[in-house]
Amino acid sequence: MKFKTGFLILSFGIGLGILVDRWIGLDTDEAITSTVKVQSDYLPQQKQKKHDNYDNEALILESYETPEESQLVDTGTRCVNDSELPSVISRLLNIRSILPKDLRVMKLWLDFEEFSLFISNLELSDYQQHALLAKANSYYFEDFVLALEELYIAKRYINNESEGKVVNGQIQQLTDHIINRYFSEDSLVEQKEFVDAMYFLLEKNPGDIHVNGALIRHHLMMKDFDIVESFIDTIPESESNSTLIDSYRARLSSTRLASSGEKEKGIPLIKVDNKYAVNVNFSDDAEFLMILDRESSNTIIPGRFRYFLNRASPEFYDMRLYATREVEEGRLRFNIYRTDFLKLGKFLYNNPIILSDEHMFRRQKYGVLGKDVLSAFDYKIDTSKGRLYLSY
Repeated sequence: MKFKTGFLILSFGIGLGILVDRWIGLDTDEAITSTVKVQSDYLPQQKQKKHDNYDNEALILESYETPEESQLVDTGTRCVNDSELPSVISRLLNIRSILPKDLRVMKLWLDFEEFSLFISNLELSDYQQHALLAKANSYYFEDFVLALEELYIAKRYINNESEGKVVNGQIQQLTDHIINRYFSEDSLVEQKEFVDAMYFLLEKNPGDIHVNGALIRHHLMMKDFDIVESFIDTIPESESNSTLIDSYRARLSSTRLASSGEKEKGIPLIKVDNKYAVNVNFSDDAEFLMILDRESSNTIIPGRFRYFLNRASPEFYDMRLYATREVEEGRLRFNIYRTDFLKLGKFLYNNPIILSDEHMFRRQKYGVLGKDVLSAFDYKIDTSKGRLYLSY
């Protein structure tokens, strides 16, 4: 009886163990299956991101992070057959970004040498070859100067408008990237690389205001004031550029002063049209940029300044007189005005007579500060320091 009871208990225990084991195994399989399903549902699919608008066309940056490529990027191992690599090249050509972070699919190749050897054996156009080498220099070395050189070579071989927009967009993207990283708080681009890249770009496109401005900022930091002045002089004179030029000249003047250790001495000179100018205050009602002209007997303002003063300054009034001057273009007629005072820095000149040309001089951007005002002071124009020094 005891034997039968023990056998039944043993049999029940074995049966229960089998059931528990089968139940646990089934649950584990289901858990694994569920986990795989969840992972596959949430793996990153192919993404598209918008980048800045280059060449008036939004460029799509494609990182191509399919599940397989996401694993490949994480492990750094080759997860595709060699026969599939040409299709990856095709997708790489369609990635419009040239920044390293957007080219991670290039981990399929171990290094630059392997990649360049691989593409040399493909039937690619000259444009495609150099466009890919530009990306390789950016990704494997972060050598942005070489990447720019390859882009400009690729530009010579463009076959259609679309390729032209892509390569121009990449040049602009890389230019912005270099400038932003160089002037970032941590200065993530070496000085030599920045300078080499900017001078290369300026050689390719001498009228690039963006690159010119970046070099002005750099040389101001280095206190290369003569170089800064030469760069400012290369900016084309136009109505749209005048504010920018004045801003650079004011910054040059203030940086020069700060580097010399002088405080609140003299009046800053601003170079315009290869001449020097200062800001002149009219009766505390308006301030205009006036070119220093020791050859001019009179202080002259353009008609547009006169229009503003008529509205803004009650002290500015018409004397109902006029003067004439003989010039190469013929005889000029000037209306004569008077105002309460002119102020240069802290120095006052009371009751000045001011001429206003209503014709030839009307559209000029600057006035003329003549010797009628300057001779009232002992003055020194120090162009090396960018200052006008006055005393009574």
